[in-house]
Amino acid sequence: MRVRYSTSLHCELWSVHLRPPQPVEVFGYTVLRFAFHPGDTEGSALNIVLDGTPYRVVGRNDGLADGRLREWQTVELRLGAEPIEEISFNGSLVGTFYLDDMHLVADEELRIRTAVTAGAVSDIPPMFELAQNYPNPFNPETTIRFHLPQSQEIELAIYNLAAQRVATLVQGHREAGSYSVRWDGRTGSGLELASGVYFYRLTAGNRVETRKLLLLR
Repeated sequence: MRVRYSTSLHCELWSVHLRPPQPVEVFGYTVLRFAFHPGDTEGSALNIVLDGTPYRVVGRNDGLADGRLREWQTVELRLGAEPIEEISFNGSLVGTFYLDDMHLVADEELRIRTAVTAGAVSDIPPMFELAQNYPNPFNPETTIRFHLPQSQEIELAIYNLAAQRVATLVQGHREAGSYSVRWDGRTGSGLELASGVYFYRLTAGNRVETRKLLLLR
């Protein structure tokens, strides 16, 4: 389930309902994540209702996002056990706000501030290796694989041609094994990167490997 949505609101109290064609099974998933941008809205309240349970997205003194920040923000909600039949938004914001990339996240341990899905194989590889991403060029997402012959602290990050870090895909301790990470070409704050050449760099102890990838929008 992926959703991209924007709406212009002109009344003081409103509600928007999102219903999938059929209930979305959540077995194996722990988090519902989406990107939110307050746009040019004014007001003090925006709520999301997930199958009858309300959550405050924007409030006067609380909320999962800050309506005063005119930038993309990531919002995460913990899922229950029942399939998702409806997601609705309501509140008193007036103007235009944006929702993007609403999706389910499977592993809470690997939650990061960009749309990445990671997996691992327990067989111990014979050598340290960062593989070429596939597909390359890519749109909308690509898979990056790497191999660790021993457990250690690692970091896998994306850089632009100016050597500026634009996203961190994996960070922290990992056991020996083979890993794969899917990346959808977004920054750490959820913004879509422009078409172009980028580099992905894997750092593990004193080992560093870098490869090039091409994003085509």
